[in-house]
Amino acid sequence: QKLKKLASIGETKADISNLRIDVELDAKEKTLSIIDRGVGMSKEEVDKYLNQVAFSSAEEFLEKYKDANIIGHFGLGFYSAFMVSEKVEVLSQSHKEEAASVFWSCDGNPEFELYEVQKKKK
Repeated sequence: QKLKKLASIGETKADISNLRIDVELDAKEKTLSIIDRGVGMSKEEVDKYLNQVAFSSAEEFLEKYKDANIIGHFGLGFYSAFMVSEKVEVLSQSHKEEAASVFWSCDGNPEFELYEVQKKKK
């Protein structure tokens, strides 16, 4: 919905004709991939938002939302990925034309990888 709203007010030229979310399971590689054609994030947004969620402790996370309905809050699903996996990888392509695509990877430790990658056609 956010991408449609941005397009309707002229904030993005992104293609909104085929918005979707695909879930792919690779049993051999033991990976679960969630692929969407949404808003995406810039390198700065990935650094700010993913690192904030990835490096907050579980106790801190639960305390923050203890009296709130947590459904729909940014980070809930993302944070849960660390509870069930050895490593989380994100490839993001922002809807902003000038923004580079980025790759982020972390195994739950304070060290992470974040670098630009070649932009793919959506």
